[in-house]
Amino acid sequence: MKKGPLAIKRELKQKGINETMQQQALENFDEQQQMNLAKQLAEKKQKQEASKTPLQQKQKIQDFLIRKGYSFSIIEQVFSTMDFTKEDDEWSPLLEKQGEKIWRKYANKVEGYDLRMKVKQALYQKGFPGEVIDEFIDKKEQEDEEI
Repeated sequence: MKKGPLAIKRELKQKGINETMQQQALENFDEQQQMNLAKQLAEKKQKQEASKTPLQQKQKIQDFLIRKGYSFSIIEQVFSTMDFTKEDDEWSPLLEKQGEKIWRKYANKVEGYDLRMKVKQALYQKGFPGEVIDEFIDKKEQEDEEI
């Protein structure tokens, strides 16, 4: 069972178990156990979301752990023990996939400066660093000029 205390309490309540019994059941579930389980779940989810930016990974993991019934304080503690950094060479495959999709989406609607800004904004919202975005856009503009 990898559920947090809020999810356990919710399930017990749905099954008609009274408040005192719920509290007794949760007394044995200390913060360290919660941390360990939440960390295991978070690491597993991080591997599943490897094709996403660190910002997107954090959001996905946070949403997942909240659904599993963990508190924000436990989630923050888990995040403080995890590494979400990406090396410079790790951005390229992420940017190729997500950047191409965004470029195609806006290339049919706008061009020139507006295209550059729309793509930049969309990639920045996904958590890509500015210099990586600029390199990608410059490369795409050069490719478009060659065609």
